[in-house]
Amino acid sequence: MTKVLGVMSIKGILEVRPLDDIEYQKFVIARTKLFEFSKKQELFRLVDANYMEYKNVLNQYFKIHCENSDIHGTYVEKMVFNINRLVLNFLSAVRTFLDHAETNLKRKYGENSNNFQIFDKACSSCFDHYFSYRFLYKLRNYSQHVGMPIIGLETSSEMVSINPLEADHMLRTITLKNDLLKYDKWGKVKDEIFFLPDRIDINPYIDEMMHCIDTINTTLYGKEEFIELLQYTAFLDKLIKEAKSKDGIPCIFLKIENITDTEKSSLLFSERLRLTVDQFPFNAMELIDLLNLRSQGNSLN
Repeated sequence: MTKVLGVMSIKGILEVRPLDDIEYQKFVIARTKLFEFSKKQELFRLVDANYMEYKNVLNQYFKIHCENSDIHGTYVEKMVFNINRLVLNFLSAVRTFLDHAETNLKRKYGENSNNFQIFDKACSSCFDHYFSYRFLYKLRNYSQHVGMPIIGLETSSEMVSINPLEADHMLRTITLKNDLLKYDKWGKVKDEIFFLPDRIDINPYIDEMMHCIDTINTTLYGKEEFIELLQYTAFLDKLIKEAKSKDGIPCIFLKIENITDTEKSSLLFSERLRLTVDQFPFNAMELIDLLNLRSQGNSLN
């Protein structure tokens, strides 16, 4: 049996080069570790997916506004409905992530364990130092019990030069302070909301909340574990770059050689069954890269 680095394409499976036993075993270990890590990070990935969808849709609406600043009526109502859906999805995913992380750490290590205390300290630090975290944590409760958080989109265009074709466009997602203050379960956050503008743009708060969740998420895995994952990712990246010498999707396949006539006679599709294909954990690798990139800019006060 030969281990081979290759690519899958419309032409079939193409060979790049053979792998020795050590390389192949390292590939198996790296792939397994990354898949396991990705599985443990499913709820964080859910938060991030909802955040990215919100940002992408908002960018689409911003582009529409730049191209046609006179959008109004039914189309704007649909936009507001969609933004509310995305905000609620994000807030619900955040709450689910935090609740599950807390429960799992307590069950696995105990409430007095160092693992749980590190997580709990990170959550408390975010709550104490970031108004966005306090505000959106409570806004999720407001949305669940009172009403939709977003009441409209606010657009504006300002001239940035004497050229009438050059303008600075802005798109804000708005919630009303007076509506929020009618809710009686804000706690101390209500006093902070009181000093906000009457029309509150929620965008910067969502961005900062995601920053907090990134930071809290880093407490769910050890520094040494993550360094090891980065090393595995770097090893797999090197193989992928080699495979890009040919067109197709990089993979590892096992080529069965010297099949006997007896074995061949028992296989209806012997040519297809001669290969076992292992794919790279692309999604897990993207997650590791994302977490590494964000961790470089994340810190708690």
